[in-house]
This record gives sequence, structure tokens and C-alpha cells, in this order.
Amino acid sequence: VYLSHQGNRKADPATGARPDENFAREVIQLFSVGLYELNLDGSPNRDGDSNSYPDPGNDLVPTYTQNDIEELAKVMTGWDLARNSRFGRLSNKDGDYTQPMVFHPEHHEDEAAAGGDGSVTLLGQTFALNAGSDQSGLDRALDVLFNHPNVAPYVSRHLIQRLVSSNPSSAYLARVAQVFNNNGNGVKGDLRAVVRAILLDPEARDDRHLIDPSYGKAKEPMLAYTQLLRAVHTTPLNGWNSQGGVAMNGVYWIRAPQRRLGQGPLRSPSVFNFSSPDHIPRDNRFVAHNLVAPELQIQTDQILIEYNNLIYSTLHRFEKNYVLHLAGETLAEYGSSFHTYSEKILLTNFDTELDIFEQALEGDSNRDFAAINDRSTDSQGDTPKANAVDALLDHLDLLLLGGQMSSDYRSALKHYLLESAGTNHRNSFTEARALIRDAITMIVTSSSYMIQK
Repeated sequence: VYLSHQGNRKADPATGARPDENFAREVIQLFSVGLYELNLDGSPNRDGDSNSYPDPGNDLVPTYTQNDIEELAKVMTGWDLARNSRFGRLSNKDGDYTQPMVFHPEHHEDEAAAGGDGSVTLLGQTFALNAGSDQSGLDRALDVLFNHPNVAPYVSRHLIQRLVSSNPSSAYLARVAQVFNNNGNGVKGDLRAVVRAILLDPEARDDRHLIDPSYGKAKEPMLAYTQLLRAVHTTPLNGWNSQGGVAMNGVYWIRAPQRRLGQGPLRSPSVFNFSSPDHIPRDNRFVAHNLVAPELQIQTDQILIEYNNLIYSTLHRFEKNYVLHLAGETLAEYGSSFHTYSEKILLTNFDTELDIFEQALEGDSNRDFAAINDRSTDSQGDTPKANAVDALLDHLDLLLLGGQMSSDYRSALKHYLLESAGTNHRNSFTEARALIRDAITMIVTSSSYMIQK
């Protein structure tokens, strides 16, 4: 259910009411063809041929007119929630949001009251308002939008921006748009083929782009966070209490994620999503080179601070070994102390990292970390702790950065972990776990992690 689509009615001459145009406008402008005519490579189409580019001139040709909006609005009438008590009623207690919307022909525009012919013309294509097996005209309208030449470059750019790079080259975009138009077997819109083309394109695979400062994309905070959760083997923390007092098992809980991450699933503040695909940060380099970075519109100063706080608490209070060894509770006892008003309820796990660290430290994994403060050195002049930190960073570099950690960053991080990270000489296990926590925290709050290449 988007905007005012639910319960949209046909025109009523007695009241002067007309079909709401809001949803129709956004379907065209945001969800299918965009504002202006495009060539296959995403450049402005000024000569009417999307396959020849670039075109000379400075004018932009609109993709639609106000009449197109009014005509599509007529089609988008008669749809309501399944099992709603009254057509158009909007209440948390009415209707079923888990099922497809239901078509009500009695509320669908037929132009009878206005003496029309019962047909509409959308983007130059004319069809009956009651076209299709359900007589809603909806499938026909969607076909018209889908077959518009803008769809391939418009959708392809959005997909490339989400998956690979905020600023793809025109050649890259054209190659992907060609696959969108034809997957090789005459099929348009084969998203499996399109995603394959995006991820396997030379521009997505060439190592040369790793050192190009204009290449890649900032990660959305939510995706950066969920990547971390996967990396540290996060599982549900069972036994927490629902609002009705029921013990919940097998359920992850993150309450109001937009407060810490600036976004959350199905929580976009408007139809324009969390950020604009054309957002240019207020930075001289971005402005001078006309580079966009949509995700940086989400990452305000406040969200950066909130994200850092969220990372720390996730890796500290909600880590399995903290609960069992340091908090001194069973997982069941710990889980029962949380409820739906808690900010998050989940369980991270450093077992893999603890084993890697201790194997490099002293050749076993009995969790005593006896050599963590051994100052003896090997033939290379390294202490057992230095060797263990190296092994840990090798692991985290591959796990979190894809093996792209720079030597300068690694050197600085190693120095911090050996000299400045949280230490507790009275408890070797606490010291080892804190070092691992700090290493992960430093990496996942760094630009090396937050920028995807």
C-alpha cells in the first residue's frame, strides 16, 4: 500500500471528487520511467532515439504530461485491502496487509458519469479502462510503463547504485540496460540476468577500481550493521518477553532501528526513500566532479554517533562470552531480562575469533590465554600477543574488508591493539575478548569498511 492508492475511487460529479493522482504520479516518476527521456546509457535523450548517444544540446525532454497522470489515476481506482470492513477504510484493526489488494469494480473509474468512452491514453498508448481478465486495466497500464524505453536505463542505474557503484560509467550502464532489454533469449526484464550482468561486468570486477577514489559506494547504515551481525555469527537471544508476557524464541528484535541507523526495513519516511539517488554531498571534490553519494545523505553527524554506539553495545553486552563468562548468567537468565521495549535483543559470538587468537598466541584453544602478557620474543622480535594480533587481523581483514586492509591502517590498528586497547592483566580471558571486541569495532566504524569497492 503506497500513498493514497488504497481505497482510491472513481470520479463523483455530485461532489466534484476525482481519482487521486498521487500514486499514479509516483509510479511514473519514481518507480518506472523517471522524469526525463533517457538514452540507453542514461544520458538525456533529445533526438527520440534512445539507442544513439550522446545527443547534442542542453534541453531535457519530459517523459510524461499531466494528462498521463490523470489517465493513470483512473486506472488506479477500485483497489482496497483484503477483508476490509468498508471500502477505503484505513485502520490498524481493519483489512489484511499480508494479502494482495482486492479489486472492486463498482469503485473503478469507467467514465460513465462524465460521458467518456471508457478508455485512457497513457504515454501514447490507448486501452480500455476495463482491459484484462479482471477488468481493472491494471496489467495493461503496467505493460505500457514496462515497455517504455526509459525503464531499462532508469532501473539499471538504480540497481548498479545499490549493488556496485554510486557513479557508474555511461558504458557500464548501457551494457546493463542492453541486458535488461534482452537477456539473450528475447526476454525483457529478466532480473537474474540483469544482476548477473551488473556483478560480472568488467567495471565491477577490475582491480584497478580499488584505487579510484570516485569508484564504489558508501554502505547504507542498515546494511553495514547487518553485515556485521552475519560476520559475528549472530543468533536470536531466546527467552525475552513479548508485550503480552510470552517468552519469545528464535526471534531477532531491533526496536525502531531508524533512531540509530537513520533507516529500517519498511520505515522510509516518504515515497522518496531514505536518500536521493542524485544526492551530491557538500564537499568540494563531490561538487567539482559532479559525483553522487546517495547513502551519505543518511549518514548525518548524529547517525554516525548513534551507529558507533550501537556497534559498541552490540559487540559488548550482547556477545555470548560476555554473558556466560563475565556477566555470570546463563543465556536463558540473560534473555529473560529483556522485553519489547529493549532497543535490541540478539546474541553475537566471538568463539571463532577467540580460537584464532589463542591458537596463534599459544597453540591451543582452552580459553586461558596464559601467554597474553608474555613479554618474550621470537626470532622476528614479536611477542606471542603480537603474533596473535596479526592472526586476528588476517582473519578480520578477509571477513570484514575482503582482504583490502591497507598496510598503513593495519599498522595503526595493530599498534592500538597492542598498546592502547582495553587491557585487564588480572583476567587474561577478559583482555583477549576486549581486544577482539575493539578490533572489530575499529574496523566496522572505519571508512575502509563503510565504503564498498
